[in-house]
Amino acid sequence: MVQRSPLIFMLGINYRFSSIVLDEFATPVEGRPINAYGVPGEGHLEAGDWALEAPNMLQVGRIEPDMKTLFGLYRLWYHTVLVFAPSHANAALILGALETYNKSIVRLAVVLPSSTPMTCIAFPADLVLVDQDGHAYSASLVDSGQTKAFMIRPAGVIGVIVHGAEGVKIYFSRFLLDV
Repeated sequence: MVQRSPLIFMLGINYRFSSIVLDEFATPVEGRPINAYGVPGEGHLEAGDWALEAPNMLQVGRIEPDMKTLFGLYRLWYHTVLVFAPSHANAALILGALETYNKSIVRLAVVLPSSTPMTCIAFPADLVLVDQDGHAYSASLVDSGQTKAFMIRPAGVIGVIVHGAEGVKIYFSRFLLDV
């Protein structure tokens, strides 16, 4: 049986380094070869990688709380913006700037760490999720005190990893009119 290296998975087809993605956290190193898949085990996530998955996401802000997975949120007809934030205030800054986008093409979700007090859940978001077991924060390489926005493209690829709403606006301005 032929053994193949995981570095040839997807036959080299990827979105990393493409003009259709934006990553404010990726830092190219001069002289380092560009590797579309990273180095196995390096623990690095970039725009252009496949979307994040996490089980046991508790949807709050409803009459009856519900369990979700991140893959259960993604659809082929809209972009999903995941705002990882340590508090309501941090998330509200980003969400407020994204409210103007057409809800049929952009869906907003807040992902809070399990340590967040659930005293008041009032967000201008389609979903508010609590990462019960820390899987989403771990997979996205976000510290519980950090704020980061991910935008998942309809094809299931991370289109944006940014500090805040301005980065998402820059991304959308590349292909949406009047944004």
